[in-house]
Amino acid sequence: MEVHLRGGEPLKYRGDVILLGHFSNVLPLRGTVAAMDWLFNASVSRLWKNRPTFLDFGAQTLIPTQGKLPVSCVILMGLGKEDDFNRDLWREAYRTGIRAMAGLGARRVAAEEITMFDEPDLRTVEEFFGIAAELSDLSVRDAALFIRSPETLSAARASFPHRRVTGAAPSSPRGAAG
Repeated sequence: MEVHLRGGEPLKYRGDVILLGHFSNVLPLRGTVAAMDWLFNASVSRLWKNRPTFLDFGAQTLIPTQGKLPVSCVILMGLGKEDDFNRDLWREAYRTGIRAMAGLGARRVAAEEITMFDEPDLRTVEEFFGIAAELSDLSVRDAALFIRSPETLSAARASFPHRRVTGAAPSSPRGAAG
């Protein structure tokens, strides 16, 4: 599996599926999920109103893009309550999401960085590479991780150059503070 680190807007990704996550107790919607909600005429907001459990941790909602995005669908993953979210749940969310995308037969996928802290860190990027390595036998061949912070993106690209991820765990970032 090739893993790329990207900046910019995940909704412009040209591939098969985009994975987005949102917390169940964060209203109004924010970030890329809010942009998608606007693009799809408040469909996510209506889902939230009619089925409030759809953003509970582990819940997945498949949203067809109907040609409005350059992918066939978006998987919106429930992250549960923001205050309950931790690194273990973060790992499980990405594992579950990548498996779901592979289950759709997707080969080119994108995920938006799920930040657990006010300032993202390189550890989350390193762990994403580790999860990609664990799941390298799935159908996914190309994965993009979108990182919001320009500073983190720059540091991550320096520490983790574009590379193929296999079953072996990734090395630690060069020069990154641990």
